[in-house]
Amino acid sequence: MALLPGTRIGVYEVTASLGAGGMGEVYRAKDSRLKREVALKVLPADVANDRERMARFQREAEVLASLNHPNIAQIYGLEDGALVMELVEGEDLAERLRRGLIPLDEALPIAKQIADALEAAHEQGIIHRDLKPANIKVRPDGTVKVLDFGLAKALDEPKGSSPLDLENSPTITSPAMTMRGMILGTAAYMAPEQARGRAIDRRADIWAFGVVLYEMLTGRRAFEGDDISITIANVLKEELQWSALPAGVPPSVQRLLRRCLEKDPKRRLSSIGDARLELDESEAAPIVTPPVRHRRNLVPWAVAAVATIGAAVVGLIAFGGAREPVTPVWTSIPAPVSTFSRGLGPAVSPDGRHIAFVAPDDSGSESLWTRALTAQSAQMIEGTSGANLPFWSPDSRSVAFFKDGKLLTVPAVGGATMVVADAPNPRGGTWNQDGVILFVPGSGLGLHRVSASGAASAVPLEVPADQSTTAISWPSFLPDGQHFLFTGIRDAQMWIHIGSLTDPDHTPLLQAASKAHYADGYLLFGSKGGLYAQPFDAASLALSGERVRIVDEIGASVGSTNNHSFSASATRSVIAVGHRPFVREAQLTWFDRNGARLGVLGEAGRIFGLSASPDRTRIVIERNDSRQNSVDPWIVQIDSGFAAPVRAMAEGALASSPVWSHDSRKVFYSSGYGAMLMASLSGETDERWPVGIHWPTSSSPDGRLVMIQQELVATQGDLMIVSLTGDHTPAPYLQTPFNEHSGRFSPDGRSVAYVSNESGRDEVYVQSFPRTAAKIRISAAGGTHPEWNDDGREVYFLQAQPSGQRSMMVASMLVGRSSPPRRLFDLPPGVWEDSGRSMYAVFDDGRRFLVNVLVPIAAPQVLTFGQNWTAALNAAK
Repeated sequence: MALLPGTRIGVYEVTASLGAGGMGEVYRAKDSRLKREVALKVLPADVANDRERMARFQREAEVLASLNHPNIAQIYGLEDGALVMELVEGEDLAERLRRGLIPLDEALPIAKQIADALEAAHEQGIIHRDLKPANIKVRPDGTVKVLDFGLAKALDEPKGSSPLDLENSPTITSPAMTMRGMILGTAAYMAPEQARGRAIDRRADIWAFGVVLYEMLTGRRAFEGDDISITIANVLKEELQWSALPAGVPPSVQRLLRRCLEKDPKRRLSSIGDARLELDESEAAPIVTPPVRHRRNLVPWAVAAVATIGAAVVGLIAFGGAREPVTPVWTSIPAPVSTFSRGLGPAVSPDGRHIAFVAPDDSGSESLWTRALTAQSAQMIEGTSGANLPFWSPDSRSVAFFKDGKLLTVPAVGGATMVVADAPNPRGGTWNQDGVILFVPGSGLGLHRVSASGAASAVPLEVPADQSTTAISWPSFLPDGQHFLFTGIRDAQMWIHIGSLTDPDHTPLLQAASKAHYADGYLLFGSKGGLYAQPFDAASLALSGERVRIVDEIGASVGSTNNHSFSASATRSVIAVGHRPFVREAQLTWFDRNGARLGVLGEAGRIFGLSASPDRTRIVIERNDSRQNSVDPWIVQIDSGFAAPVRAMAEGALASSPVWSHDSRKVFYSSGYGAMLMASLSGETDERWPVGIHWPTSSSPDGRLVMIQQELVATQGDLMIVSLTGDHTPAPYLQTPFNEHSGRFSPDGRSVAYVSNESGRDEVYVQSFPRTAAKIRISAAGGTHPEWNDDGREVYFLQAQPSGQRSMMVASMLVGRSSPPRRLFDLPPGVWEDSGRSMYAVFDDGRRFLVNVLVPIAAPQVLTFGQNWTAALNAAK
């Protein structure tokens, strides 16, 4: 029977369950005498009630308790049938390996610590007997702890019993694991002689060590099978897939693995100490190629744990009289929740000693925090609730940030905030040594400069009329304080530009959908889902050499491809990168008119919107590729669910809001950077027309027009018409002070259903096309995403309920009016909704609906810190 919190075993009070397995139940407990937390392993009743077995277990436990090593979880003693052990925080290697292989630069230090633990035990004649990823924990500070030393022997049955007895297997599992999975986890790491039931010695541990190291480097089991007999057969007979080792694994490590994994124990490495020495030499070798970054501990920070960021990097990034390392040093740690949704990762101070970031305070509101990288805790700055996008003063003493439509500054140690300028919808800022702040106050508002003292109003920077750069954002000063980097659209492509405070001309530097920073002789920018560095001369303002990928995974803000989450110091070569994994996927799901689920179409993925072809044989979707940092148009077949891309998109490209032509032979979509593209599906020539920032919403049934919603500012948009002949200049259809969007031509082309906020909230209207009659309001209590049925007699739309769910509504079209809307069914929670995209399609004249339903993914945010990150790059020059 499971123990409830509050249950006492001797002086230990149970506080929580940690898991269960062949050894029995495992609990977190509090030692009332020594005021420390411990792990209690309550032994199975058949062990605890067997005097002979308990006496043998007592003797073994006494021997194991003599092990005192920093990489071995210590045994404290026995208490009323429970083994009292050191409580080790962190995730075990089995949990880590479920996310894939471990890069070499982290796998080798882990392996070395495992070898240290085994060597210490072997010197005292103790064999682990059950070494595997589930028995190896990695604490948040990188320390490895090997668990359950020798307990396999302590729980041995009398001679003649099966070594694979399910009930008494020493493996510890979570309650969700099956008994078969429990044994497979053990069998996969058994040495051949152990699997045969023969006597074993320390060479069995060396075999298991090799299996674990192989799995860390490849991300796959060395030996596995569908059941226990196949797994053991593979251990005994199959050769390893050595080709699975990554290309960067040094020959010395490959040689070590082959010696550890000799099936004949006589040919196997005889001492784990030799393995440790080999790893020491491999670790000491300089790494010229930048290491692949990954996530070590994927438990999101809670509000109360914001300060623990310091503990993970203390000792990693040391300043003040410490000698700078000769190779890059990286670590990955859990991030404060909401860091990337608003603050977009930590901002490193110019002197490389502090970070500023946005995370929840005690009330749950997102506030500004600062922390010295050598400190153990972070400091929340009062009066900054709602802060966003922090950046530092050049002397590292103050932090600027955006809040409630304003640009503000505050001392880094806390104090009074000062309003500097208005910034209704900010797109980043930067601060130079002359006290000038350069920022973008809102979408379409361009670059503005203002004194950090707030003594004068912000003024826009002049931009020559002959340079058509739009969507300017994310400025970043270069070392001279006069020139700066910024991101903007030019000729319908996203570029990193160089600008100047004294010269209105600006120069395109690099085509990339990313913000950029200069640090330590390199231009840093995001590309293809990662962070790149390319040599850059800040004096001549020229790039040289090749770009190098220095971090494999990097976050970006929701809805933006160019605001990547990274920051670097001006000195000390300190870099911080935020990885915001895509936490939601979507599944195209069929519903009938009553809301019953009928099935799914295709596979779940990062799907943003969908549009059904007029012949209803296919749909086109927007599908995100995070590795390429692009959104691609894909065609999905209705009858089979088969999906294939319309076009191979360039890095950083967008294919937003695709809609079909009237004959189902073409797809129109926005490039995201000021152009509309027509992709032919029948071999005709593709076309590209500059029409400004827009989203296609519908094409006319006669094949002559495409309706687009064109953004003027962030809160206002117009419905425009683009002719497929002539010069394709957008002409207004609905141009008002309000925000009109989601325009949909009726099947006969004589009407348009659309959404407007002219009443103070979004409502659905129908207007004649051309506009010759008064509009008709369709919705009665709010509405979005209108769609027509096949004959144009019904209009469907979504209506928000107080619960936050969306209801599918329908209104019949009558002469000069519509019927009162009625609710068909409620959509499930978590429907992907965006005003610029269609998230459902109507089939079979309104009898079936295909809806883009969200599928949450458990993927927390992670911060990666690097010190001396330029060392490998400079060595490779």
